[in-house]
Amino acid sequence: AIGMRLWAEEKSSGTIETLATLPMSLKAVIAGKFIASWLLILFALLLTFPIIITIFYLGSPDPGPMLSGYCMSWLMAGAFLAITCFTSALTRNQVISFVLAVIICFVFVLIGFGVFHEYLTFLPVALRDFLTGLGFIPHFQQAIRGVIDTRDVIYFSSIIVFFLILNAAVLERKNES
Repeated sequence: AIGMRLWAEEKSSGTIETLATLPMSLKAVIAGKFIASWLLILFALLLTFPIIITIFYLGSPDPGPMLSGYCMSWLMAGAFLAITCFTSALTRNQVISFVLAVIICFVFVLIGFGVFHEYLTFLPVALRDFLTGLGFIPHFQQAIRGVIDTRDVIYFSSIIVFFLILNAAVLERKNES
């Protein structure tokens, strides 16, 4: 929901033309909007810190899974945000942007579940495994156990970069027309 209005609001209010004439590149504007929104998400995650204090007060939990869970949650939120930035660039309506982003993000979450994997028996095994590997859940599983795997960090980072590149392509295409 944070990213649904990043570009849709600019288009509907007409300020996208002002952004296009600023002495900054489109990539810098995209990066600035994304980083500001991502930092807002980090702040929201940090506001849950009193829960951690309460847990440590009541017991003695392992801090590893908590720390890795927070880190990977922030990375996964960045991937969700990049997808939402892309859908916001596609339309001028915030609600349509939000619905499109929810659908795309839901697909990324859904294909990671084993149940979904079982419904794809008509596909070759290699393709099923590839699709399952694209899901967010398998890349988040290690963080729950307290492990930050570099492959998972690279996965979420590449999702972020891929959708921000798509965001730039959509905005450049619309600026040309």
